Amino acid sequence: MKKTSFLTSKRSLLLSFFTFLFLAITISRIVWQQQQTQENAQMRRPEHHVPSPTPSVTSNLSRCLPPNIKPTDIVSAKLISFSPLNQYNVKKVTVEQKLTEIKASCSASGKLVDGIGREIYFYHLTGCWGNPPFNYQNILTKQRQELEQLRQHSTVIEMTCNPSGIPPV
Repeated sequence: MKKTSFLTSKRSLLLSFFTFLFLAITISRIVWQQQQTQENAQMRRPEHHVPSPTPSVTSNLSRCLPPNIKPTDIVSAKLISFSPLNQYNVKKVTVEQKLTEIKASCSASGKLVDGIGREIYFYHLTGCWGNPPFNYQNILTKQRQELEQLRQHSTVIEMTCNPSGIPPV
């Protein structure tokens, strides 16, 4: 009787071990495949085509842009779709496109103004955290208050904190 229970427990132990080994190998293969898929997606990620700026519009407004802003900077980027082949379709809007949309021009005093004469202010948004800081609510509250204040006297162009438009992994 002792011999039989010893063999049964030994078989049970071996079966548990090989089951665990099989699961560990399967999980590690799945994780490895996901990592490879993400690396391939980053390598093959097509960027949404942004037309090159026309010299007349860009050169005219460039002299009024703040030093840290270029006409080709991304104002917004929206993920339109994601295909199974890890192809991202992202619609991006550049500073130049946004300025054209709001009919921006340079004022006589050299300031950038919209179509109705309000000064344009560029605001770099925060909040694209994978793991937000402990005080993220305070940061976002302060940002919202600053934006509300700026909107009272300016046209505010909110610059995205994620110009790629692709969600962080």
